[in-house]
Amino acid sequence: MNITTEGIVLKSTRLGGTDRVCTIMTEAHGVIRAFAKGAQNPKNKNASSTAQFSSGQFTLYYSHDKYTIDEASCGQPFFALRSDICALALAQYLCELFAEVARTEENAHDELRLLRGALHYLSAGTRPHLLVKSAAEMRLLAWEGYAPDLLMCRECGCFECDTMYFIPSAGQLICSDCAAHSGGHVTGAALGKGALMALRHTVYSELDKLFSFSLPDSSLLSLSAACEQYVKAQLDREFSTLGFYKAVAMQEIPQ
Repeated sequence: MNITTEGIVLKSTRLGGTDRVCTIMTEAHGVIRAFAKGAQNPKNKNASSTAQFSSGQFTLYYSHDKYTIDEASCGQPFFALRSDICALALAQYLCELFAEVARTEENAHDELRLLRGALHYLSAGTRPHLLVKSAAEMRLLAWEGYAPDLLMCRECGCFECDTMYFIPSAGQLICSDCAAHSGGHVTGAALGKGALMALRHTVYSELDKLFSFSLPDSSLLSLSAACEQYVKAQLDREFSTLGFYKAVAMQEIPQ
C-alpha cells in the first residue's frame, strides 16, 4: 500500500552500511518509523530529504507493519538551525519530545503544524527560545492526554492573584492564600500574573496565536521552569537533549 503524507523527520539514524531508519512526524499517521534504502549515500535521491529536521512530502510503502520511504521531497529544511547551536539543541529536544509523546497511527494535522511552527521560529530567530520551548511543550502535552487545569485555584476558585503556584504533579493551580493555609507544604512553581497568563495561553490559545505572546526575561524563566517541571512530572522521564540544550544555553550567557 502506498501512502503520501506531509511530515518532518524527527530523527535519522544510520542502519547498516548505507540505509537509514527515520522517525517521522507525519500528518496522516502521526509518529512512524520508516526505512530509507541507500539514503546514507550522499548521491541517493533521498539523502538530504531524510536528514533530521527535513520537512516535506513523503511517499511511503506500507507492508507487513513496516514503512519504507519510496520518495521524499524536502520542502522546508530549516537549514538555519545549523548556524545556531542553541536553536539546534532546542530543536533536537523538541523532536525527541514529539517522538515520545505525539500520537501514532492517527491523523496528526495539528501536531505537525505545532512542530513546524516551533522549528520555523527557532530557525528564523524571531521568538525567544524559552517562549518557543514552553509553548510547544505545554500544547503538545495538552493534546496528548496531559492537559492541566489552569482555570482557577483548586481550593478556593480564585482566578488570579499576585502569585499562584502551579503544581506539576497534579497539573493544577493553588493561590498564595491557600498555599499559606496549607502550612507551606505546597510543592510547585511560583508564577506571577504575567507568567500565569502566558501559561494559560500555551494551553488554551488558538494554534495560530500560540507563539504570539511576550514576557520579560524573569517571567519567561519562571514559565520555562514550570513547563519543564510539568513535562518531567507527567512523563516521569528525563530527556538527554534537554540537558544538552541547557548546558549549551548556559555557555551562551555573558559572564
